[in-house]
Amino acid sequence: MNNAVNFNSLLENVEKMPLEDQEIFIEIIRKRIVTHRRRALAKDIASAEKEYLSGKLKPETPEEIMHAILS
Repeated sequence: MNNAVNFNSLLENVEKMPLEDQEIFIEIIRKRIVTHRRRALAKDIASAEKEYLSGKLKPETPEEIMHAILS
């Protein structure tokens, strides 16, 4: 519930900002989300590479992947 209160307070404060500042705020948030997703993806890739190099994963064809997904 505390997060909801903080979120509502944030929304109220953003609404009080001039429109141009709101647009800048939105752009900053979008860029931070993109950065966060890139970092998460890079972490997943590094983990997959580590598993591959340790022999836990093997290369598969698209057909093999689809077969595994559909079975």
